[in-house]
Amino acid sequence: MENTGETAIVQDAVAETRGRIQALVDSGVQQAAIAREAGISASAINAWLRGRYSGDNDEIGRKLDRWSDSRAARLRAEALIPEIGFLPTPTSRKIRAALGYAQRTGRMAEIYGAPGVGKTTTIRDYATTNPNVWVATMAPDCAAPAMALAEVSDAIGLNPENGRAARTLREAIRRHVRGTKGLLVIDEAQHLAARAVEEMRALHDASGIGLVLAGSHALHGRIGAASAIATTAQLVSRMGMRVRVVEADAGDAQVMLDAWGVQGETERRMLAELVARPGALRNVAMTLEMAALAGNVNGKVNAAAIREARRLLEGAE
Repeated sequence: MENTGETAIVQDAVAETRGRIQALVDSGVQQAAIAREAGISASAINAWLRGRYSGDNDEIGRKLDRWSDSRAARLRAEALIPEIGFLPTPTSRKIRAALGYAQRTGRMAEIYGAPGVGKTTTIRDYATTNPNVWVATMAPDCAAPAMALAEVSDAIGLNPENGRAARTLREAIRRHVRGTKGLLVIDEAQHLAARAVEEMRALHDASGIGLVLAGSHALHGRIGAASAIATTAQLVSRMGMRVRVVEADAGDAQVMLDAWGVQGETERRMLAELVARPGALRNVAMTLEMAALAGNVNGKVNAAAIREARRLLEGAE
């Protein structure tokens, strides 16, 4: 015999979840976003909310309960971490100068150096505040010319079909960007093989737009070091400006700490010391985020929270 008491409890739980999810939808949370995050089809959620789902309503309710709890936890965490946005640091101003030079003159520039010093962050901010700036981020599988040009095509909005030849891609890109006074930034350019780098140079020559190659020290070793100049002479002769970022500027950390509202001398010293470690400013940012989650006093990150953050980030016992 069916246990009507347990059935009623389950039905009440489903009704409560349905009301909670409907309230979120009414407040502006898109059903499509809920579907993606909860791993449920949008049509199933729509039918379930209207009480017309023909499948396992209890299972949908359980999935949405888990999603709702996870969302609430994420929002609580986000509330502890301030929205800092882009920070105009001394290093970022040097990087922006190279980006602006390349776009204004239609020439080439190279930005290279240590990781975690704000290269990519600055490039992205420049792209959002200037017209016709396209950022193509390379990965190890972009070493070959055709793959690198396919990534560029995606970045400028051409969305090429797979398997198109490098020459065809280069011509399509050239037609798309010529006369735009634009700037193409190749980020993580150290992943490009020599032929792919030459393709970028050829694209620059044919289109007349500015070109910036940005990446690690390995990038400069490949195209700018004395040992490489014999094979990259055409590229080197076109390089109008270079920005080398060996490490984060001392002022970079101060800008970040000011933005986070870290005032204590002990806390500022602890965090400033992290700039010298691999990852530089990224290291400081991750520590601040973890410290905010680990515990704070009156909304301010304190020394105890910083120590706990480092323990958690470094996996210390």
